[in-house]
Parts: sequence; structure tokens; C-alpha cells
Amino acid sequence: MWQVEGYCQIAILENIHWKDEWLLSGDNKLIGTVNATAPADVRMKCVKELVSDNTWEITWTFTAKRDIPNVRLTASFEHVSKPAWWMIPAVSYNGNLNSKGREPKSDKRDRQWYTFSYKRTSIPGAIYSEGDDFAIATFGSVPVRPEDDYSCCIQPEPNIITHQIVWPEEEMPVSYCAQDQYIPGWHRTYNMRQGETRTLNMYLIVARKETNHNAFRHMLDMAWLMAEPEKLPAPDDKSIWEQSMEFCHHSLWIENNNYMGYLMGLHPDEKGQWQQAVHNRFEAGWMGQNISLAVSNLHDFLKTGNHVSMDQGIATLDTWADNCQLPNGLFLTQYDAVINKSRCILDACNLGTAAVQFFEADRLIKQMRLVRPGYLGAAWGIGNFMLTDQQPNGCYGRGWTVDGKCIEREGGIGAYLIPAMLKAYEFYNDKKYLESARRAYLYYISDFKKNGFSTDGTLDTRCIDRESAYPLLTSAIGLYKITRDDAYLNDAVDVSYYLSTWLWHYNANYPEGDALRQYGYKTLGATSVSTQRHYFDTFACRWVNDWRELARLTDDSQWSEKAEAIWRNSCQLIGDGKLRINGHLRPVGSQSDAYFGSVWHPHAAAAGIPPVASKDRINDWLIAWPCAFRLETLRNYAE
Repeated sequence: MWQVEGYCQIAILENIHWKDEWLLSGDNKLIGTVNATAPADVRMKCVKELVSDNTWEITWTFTAKRDIPNVRLTASFEHVSKPAWWMIPAVSYNGNLNSKGREPKSDKRDRQWYTFSYKRTSIPGAIYSEGDDFAIATFGSVPVRPEDDYSCCIQPEPNIITHQIVWPEEEMPVSYCAQDQYIPGWHRTYNMRQGETRTLNMYLIVARKETNHNAFRHMLDMAWLMAEPEKLPAPDDKSIWEQSMEFCHHSLWIENNNYMGYLMGLHPDEKGQWQQAVHNRFEAGWMGQNISLAVSNLHDFLKTGNHVSMDQGIATLDTWADNCQLPNGLFLTQYDAVINKSRCILDACNLGTAAVQFFEADRLIKQMRLVRPGYLGAAWGIGNFMLTDQQPNGCYGRGWTVDGKCIEREGGIGAYLIPAMLKAYEFYNDKKYLESARRAYLYYISDFKKNGFSTDGTLDTRCIDRESAYPLLTSAIGLYKITRDDAYLNDAVDVSYYLSTWLWHYNANYPEGDALRQYGYKTLGATSVSTQRHYFDTFACRWVNDWRELARLTDDSQWSEKAEAIWRNSCQLIGDGKLRINGHLRPVGSQSDAYFGSVWHPHAAAAGIPPVASKDRINDWLIAWPCAFRLETLRNYAE
């Protein structure tokens, strides 16, 4: 049982009580009922324990009166109300109907309710729903043994919303196995022997419904209070920095007649030797992060005097600044387009990142008493183009052609340009940049509040995700520090709770032989990518410093605690010269792009991989961006 030492800040319901042990009432209204199902000849008993105000632990005990094959048990809370909005954290946000991908949509398929393994959810088996008056959240315990694994299921019907835990583990009627791909549904089988007892735990949280779906924060508060203590050691920041620099200098660096800078990453060839990427190799931001890596190398030179860092940093920045700026102010974000003289789409994520990092590069180059006007020119050009292209409603856009034509405005990825405009205001103290940032922020945050989620933060998916919320968080904190308007700070908290729905609040247990167990990977502090991609990566380390700052500004320690969990998680399995994964010795400072914590494999459907497969849980794509974000976190935290 998880232990709780604090209390969630939930508005107390009047006269909340259980009637006849099955019915829950509050504010003189029926809220819902508890229920369970089991085969005949299974005796059931239900015990409810008040954990804190408006939170109960409900324990169902099932005892077999005889040997029973192929047992299936369920424990449910039936919220008596018309469904208004619901969520399975990191899996489904009101049915994912706003997504353009082919991940699980709605609540059922082929007239059968979806069931999802608890390992897909950021809080084990969590479900949240809103009715007419109340918000209900349920989640389970962390299984200790593989045979205890279970699934969750939400069943929204016209006048009732059922939150259900299902044992043993299953995913039905199909199992989402890779981006937009499915394998047939599956279920574990378990036979109960006479006299054998099984238990199912469900934590139930009841609150009044709040605006902008904010009542789900009560579930997150309680789950974080219950989270087990961090088991990962605190990283040695000095070693992390040095290893990351070595990865830049010796694995990612490339220098030839066409290019001087950093590659996107490494992968093993047929012989298991690491080879550099050969297609789409050079990118300003997003996955390649050339400008960020170069700036970190300038930081390293100023800190250590390492001339390799200075030479690589300046050469990279010169390469991009001298060859990628366009007459209209836009910037070529894919250097392969320069080499191949081909056209490319200039996206908001890359452009915003490049501008922010070029502003920082200009600051550092001046500290070094060198002159590189092209750095500031690149940042300035992007900002000034956006001033003229921004729409009256504040929207920037998603991507542009090289001649400045916007090809699409939709999606949250345009918010990546807001931090760049705030940097421009910081540099020039010109209010037109601040005003542009504020208008854009209001546009993107309004859409976030209306939906209860953000979308389209990456270039290769079009769905509900966490990456589109990151610029809203860092911009809200930035705007608050400029204006001291508490509305921005409140927004930062709202966005942080949403980001927390992607944050693993527990360490999932994997069986003997599983790769994640073999290499000691811990899930606490990991974040899932999106509703279209159910796997972990270390992107969240990008907002570690924002949460440290938010904890200071709000005097709420949960944000610094979560930041620490993310940072420790992000520093797992970094190559140290001895680490061998999947049979391959990892280069120093390298780290995987993805960790597959549930039934997930990029080629599962085509390969026919069964749901129990645990091979290749850790991929061999040693990409640049995890290294870049670790360095950003360290250099910004040091300041």
C-alpha cells in the first residue's frame, strides 16, 4: 500500500458519505457506486479506507471456492452522470478526437471498450472523468510481480461513466503497438486454485468540477504524494557535462569541404559498428540541435578554456550563420538543403530554437571579445520576419517555404517562436517584440485552456502531446518575470499540471529477462511522447529549470521534486566507455532516443512481435538532442 503523509488541496464536499457500503453521495447528490465482477464460485469482499479528505483506497478481495480456469476480475467505480470530459493520462485526452493521427480514438473499437495496460499510463491505471457536477479520478497500485499486472478501462455511456481496473493484464480489442499500427488484442491467462485470494486496489478521488478541466490536478497531487522515493542516485553534473562534451567532440563532429558542425546521430551498421547518419544529417534545432550544441561548446570554453570546444562551437555557428540566412529573414533549418541545393520547409520549432540559441551565441561571443555579426543577424532576421507574418489573432504558423509563404497555421508548434521574441525584447528593449510575444501567447494558451491539452508540437506527428506545451510553460514564466502579472504565473501552474499528466509517477516493475530490468532503467521521472507515440524519452529535461524556477516563484516544492526526478531519469544509461546495450558498446556521452516501456515496438505489426516481447526495449538510435538538452539544463542551471 502506498503511504500518504500529506493532503491534496481539494474543496471539501458537504456531507460526503457511503450509503449501504456501495453508494457514494455528496452535496446531497448521488455521485456513484462501487462494483466488481468475477466468475461464479469466487467470493468477493470490499473494504474502503479513507486516505485523506475525499480520497479512498478501495480494496476488493476475491477468493476462489474451487479451481477456476481463465479468471477475469474487474473492480469499478460507476460515476452516475452524463459524461462531459475524460482522460487516461498519456494515452487518451477526451478520446483523442483532436488528433490527426491513427492512435486509439474515442472509447471503443468495433463496439468493444478499449482496455490499456497500466504500463501505458503515467499514474498506474489512472482514469479521470467529469460529469455534470463532479470530477472523479481513479488509479491503482504498482504491481510487484508480473502476474499482478492489470489494465484499465473507461466506459462513458449516456448517464454513467465507469472507471474500471481489469485483471489479469489485457489490451483489447486491439493493441496499439507502434505509431498508427496495431496488433490483435491479447490477454494474459491465470487460473485460480481453490482457496487462492487475489486483491485489486483502486484509489478514488472525488472533487467538484472546475473550469478548464483543472480538477484533474487533485489526482496528480495525490499520486505525487504517494510516489515512492527516488531510487536513482543524484547524477554527477560535472561528469555528465564532460561526457556530453566528449560525445560532441568525438562522435557527432564532422568536418569536410561542405560542412563543419554536428551530425544528427549514430546507429549501428550490419556489423554492429557505429556509423554516422547519412540522410537528413544536419539540423538547426529539433532532433539535430546544432546551434544549441555549438553554444554549449562556447560555454565549455569559457568555463574550462578547452580550445576544441571554442573551435567547434565557432565553426558550427559560422557554418550555419554564413550559409543559411535568407533575404526575407528566414533561415534554412536543414543544412542538407544547402549541400544538395534542394528546397525544405522552414518550421516554427527549428526557427524558434535557432533564434533563441543565436541570441545566446551573440552574448557569449562578445564575452570572448570576438566579432560575429551573423549570429545576431540570424536571430534578428527570424524575429523580424515573424513580426510581419504574424496574424491579427496572434498566431504565428507551423511552417514556411523559403520564399516566406506560410504553408500551414494550425497546431501548437508555432508557440516555439514566443521565447525567441521574448529574447529579442530582452536584447533590444523594443516593445514591439514583447507585444508580438504576448499576442501569440494569448492565442496559444487560449486554445490550450479551451481543450485541456495542447497539440502538434513535433514535426512528424499531428496529435495531442507534451512538446507543444513546453513553450507555453517557459513563455508564461518569462512573461511573468517581465510583467509581474500573476495571470502568467497561474498559467505556468496550469500548463505544469498538464505536463505532469505525461510524467511517470512510479517505477514500473519488469520481469526477469526484460531489457529495462536488465539495464536497471527506472521509469519514475520519465515522460511519454504523445498520444501517437507511447514510449519514453528524455525531452522533459528541457523544462527541468523551468520547474525549479516555478517552485521558487510559487513556493510549491512539488515542482522542484518533479524537476529532480526528471533530471535523474534523464541521466540514465549515458555512455561512459563501458556501457554495452543490445550487444553494442556505447560511445561516451551517447544516449538512446527512446525507451519502450509498454507493448511497443517501431516494427511490431510488420514483424509480428508478440505482446510479451521485451527485446529491443532500448533503441540504438544515439541521437544528438538528448545530449543538447542535458547541456542546456546544466549551463542554464549554473547561471
